[in-house]
Amino acid sequence: MPPFPPIEIRYLHYFVTLAEELNFQKAAKRLHVTGPALSMQIKKLEDILEVRLCERSSFKKMRLTPAGMKLLSEARDLLRDTQRLVDRVRDAATEDKDSLRIGISMFFRRSFIMEAIKAYRSLYPDKKVDWVTVGDMEHELPEALESGHVHMGFAYDFQLRRMKHVEHQLVVDSPVRAVMGARHPLAAMKEAPLSALADQTLLCLRNSWFDFQDPAALFDKGRPQNIKKMPDCDIGIIADIQGVTLLAETQAAMLPSDMVYRPISGLGSNARMRLHAVWKSGGATPQTGNFLKLLKKFGERNSTSKS
Repeated sequence: MPPFPPIEIRYLHYFVTLAEELNFQKAAKRLHVTGPALSMQIKKLEDILEVRLCERSSFKKMRLTPAGMKLLSEARDLLRDTQRLVDRVRDAATEDKDSLRIGISMFFRRSFIMEAIKAYRSLYPDKKVDWVTVGDMEHELPEALESGHVHMGFAYDFQLRRMKHVEHQLVVDSPVRAVMGARHPLAAMKEAPLSALADQTLLCLRNSWFDFQDPAALFDKGRPQNIKKMPDCDIGIIADIQGVTLLAETQAAMLPSDMVYRPISGLGSNARMRLHAVWKSGGATPQTGNFLKLLKKFGERNSTSKS
């Protein structure tokens, strides 16, 4: 059976209105069209279906044929379903507009970002905010922002330089510290010498600042002999393994009491963790702006000034 031309929704809407009024003039008035225009649309629908839908005794009076009565029942259901679909789509768009999805790596679950999310929920209880795990900050985040899967994410300054079509705001500018368990030998020192760190087991937590650095560039007097890439990004693992890692002070300050952090003597002044909130270019919303204010507040509270 050859396909017939698609039936436009407006044809069905015109027909249902006409069937309810059984009068072309009254139906045309409800539809805000002329009588001849309505008659033409009904004729098009009949031509598509190849059936008569109504019998016209005059221009004003009419009755439905058996085919017209069947179409009336089916068309009403179809129009109701179509309206429900439109309503659901509009509701989804409104909900998405009023919502905020933050993309973060597991590494930042212990950070001021989670504090900001908690504060946002408290300040804006009628707005929805969720965080979404982004496993790979380097590659997954740009795709998630572009697709709209997340509205905002986070990137280090060196990652930001490689990202396109995004806007950003610096939320943390923090010095890097040596982090270790409270019983580690270096914990007794006020400062951890860079040369001493080179002799330690250095733990490189996934998606941490240290994870993206070149150890040879940091330790200019000899590459550390024992660097372990940790698939787990849980900071609590540091004390258990008796190793040392490098973290921003803003993160180190939030560690449990069985862990300590120390300044690193000999580490260049440029060794700072600069973290930016990023969002799709042109994609800022009032919710984005409100959350950025909280990020700035909590970021500044946890950051330290340059020395």
